[in-house]
Amino acid sequence: MKRIELIAELEERRVKLAKKLADLKLEERISASKSNRRKDNRRKILIGAMILARVRNGQLPEAEVRAWLTAFLQKPEEQDLFPPDQAL
Repeated sequence: MKRIELIAELEERRVKLAKKLADLKLEERISASKSNRRKDNRRKILIGAMILARVRNGQLPEAEVRAWLTAFLQKPEEQDLFPPDQAL
């Protein structure tokens, strides 16, 4: 094989390997992002469960939690999830 052919072949392999490496790095970032999102969602669920348990056990006034929700929730569809006539 001539040197010029070898150089071309090696360059082609380098380009393919660089693309494969970039694809693998992207997959790793996506996987890490999904994992972080799952952990974040789980933390939110656990905090919500703790607050609800304290409201139901009488350790935290429901009116106080509703005031927090009123101040925090901006979207009408989010506010609709917590109707005032329904217990938390």
